[in-house]
Amino acid sequence: MSEIKPKKILICRTDKIGDVILTFPVITALRKTFPEAGIGYLCREYTRKVLEGNPGLDELVIFDPEAHKGPRGILALSRIIRAKNYDAAVMLYPRPGIALALLLAGVKVRIGTAYRWYSFLFNEKVKLHRKNSLKHELEYNLDLLAPFPADTSSREIKLYLSEAEKRAGLEFLEKNGLAGKSIISIHPGAAVSVLNWPIEKYRVLTESLIKNGTYSVLLVEGRGEERLTGEILSGLAVKSPVLPGTADIREVAAVLAGVTLHISSNTGTMHLAAAVGTKTLSFFNPTKAVSPARWGAWGNNGLSVTPKPTECESCNPDCPDYNCMDGISVDEVLRKITSLLGSARKPS
Repeated sequence: MSEIKPKKILICRTDKIGDVILTFPVITALRKTFPEAGIGYLCREYTRKVLEGNPGLDELVIFDPEAHKGPRGILALSRIIRAKNYDAAVMLYPRPGIALALLLAGVKVRIGTAYRWYSFLFNEKVKLHRKNSLKHELEYNLDLLAPFPADTSSREIKLYLSEAEKRAGLEFLEKNGLAGKSIISIHPGAAVSVLNWPIEKYRVLTESLIKNGTYSVLLVEGRGEERLTGEILSGLAVKSPVLPGTADIREVAAVLAGVTLHISSNTGTMHLAAAVGTKTLSFFNPTKAVSPARWGAWGNNGLSVTPKPTECESCNPDCPDYNCMDGISVDEVLRKITSLLGSARKPS
């Protein structure tokens, strides 16, 4: 394999925004190692936005989980890939249907994990176990480049915003009276699979920060999360501006680039903030599979907050500590904010 110089390489990661962001060093490594190669990325439509503008990529190939499921869908996907003449592919997010599509497409070098039942579909297998979460997901992604002679020294994640997008982010802050201020953004939503800090504590934190006056507060809303932001706003004497859930992913990133600190659960906006260089304070439940050691924000000197017990094998409603996130106090979070940002002077 070390003697092969692929002409076209397809990176495959078809899950969520944060997962895709944590593959940025893979793009960098392949572009640095194979500067003349065409590099594509197989992703979902809703994650393509974080890949747009990346100088390491030549094209995006869209995976549709509905259109590309089942025998006909897999065959349709294989035809799309075959038409683009990829001779190498690395599968960072293992899925049997996509692995089969790569084989049917005639991709000569197919890299994937060695420990799946369908690993026979790969002809370059990497002995990699992620279930014990012994390292960060970003590092696991780079490990899958082992069959290439790839330079994986860079660990930087960066979302490439255009000048127009940066200006739009600043204009949003100006329109909402936040320009030139120290801003803490708070996103109270979370993925369904993640235990989150209670919404009432997000409200109390927001109120405490507003009353303190050192920082301005911006609420960040995900799609369909109007109820959550409504619950926070209804209890506030002084309302915080809201970045609505209808905002485009890149619009959210541009706004977060102008924020001092972003507070959220382990969710996409945490990784977006890190990708534009903004510090994060993030809530993680103690389940090993979603630990900050595996999924924490990368490269932005952020902090995570995890309740006790510090490590669980799984999370279920029958657990006597199922409400463990409620054990994280607002005062503890305020202390974490101070440790991250210091006692900044109140803006004039």
